[in-house]
Amino acid sequence: MPAGQHALSCCSGPGHRWRLILLSVLCSGHLHVAGAVSGVATTYGPGRWIIYAGRYTDTRFVDIVRGDTDFQDSYVGALFYSRQVADWPPVAEWDAEIGVARHWGLQQHYELNGAIMLRIIPWPYSRRWRLSAGLGIGPSWASATPRVERARNGRTSRRLLFMPFEITLEPVNQRAALFARVHHRSGGFDLFSRGRGSNFVALGGRFAW
Repeated sequence: MPAGQHALSCCSGPGHRWRLILLSVLCSGHLHVAGAVSGVATTYGPGRWIIYAGRYTDTRFVDIVRGDTDFQDSYVGALFYSRQVADWPPVAEWDAEIGVARHWGLQQHYELNGAIMLRIIPWPYSRRWRLSAGLGIGPSWASATPRVERARNGRTSRRLLFMPFEITLEPVNQRAALFARVHHRSGGFDLFSRGRGSNFVALGGRFAW
């Protein structure tokens, strides 16, 4: 079967249509909403360093959100640079981040990641603390084939999507923040890659200078 027909057949079944729709909405939201929605302004905030460490869990993202994890002896440490690139006062902002991660334990390799993060601020008028939820999407490249991903079903790729999710608590001056993050590599519902991804539950901080 020609490659084009194979790609269409992979996404034509009922089990794949919702994945195509969901990924399209996510990508279009991250790439176009900032310029299309009235009131979104280009606002460059101060640069911030992000540092975090986490542990691998062989569970799906939805299970992690529900508190169901199966931790294994594989770890990640990451250093990122982040900067706000747009905002929609007072309920949302857009950040761009790029960084490197180091894996140890069950796997030994480096990982380069970049993402556009959309942060939603549910209680924007708090006088002392700001709580936000962030979801990002961007490229991820591993220096070696990740062993924990390959162990899941023997199929993965060094090139996947980086789709972090985090909950952040920070003072209103935004000079420092604490967060919990799911460091998530994904094939994008088999649309970007048919390789299986991985999840690391991490804790870290974000610091401005």
